Amino acid sequence: MSSEQEFEKPVIELRQKITDLRTFAQERDLDLSSEIKKMEHRLAELEETVYGNLQPWERVQIARDHERQLLWIMWKPFLMIS
Repeated sequence: MSSEQEFEKPVIELRQKITDLRTFAQERDLDLSSEIKKMEHRLAELEETVYGNLQPWERVQIARDHERQLLWIMWKPFLMIS
């Protein structure tokens, strides 16, 4: 993400570590699925903590993020159907 916010850095870093570990496991034909699942669980907890406790200004920063607005525009028709 080009416009990452300071409060999101731990989430982004953990996502990258998971991606790197997956790539490493695939390249070396290793089964690291249990470690990856643990990291994904930790990521879910971290996302809940970070995004569940945003300050008002942090919410504004996310709302003004151009990339996120495009994603919302793309997904909005699908959300309206369900």
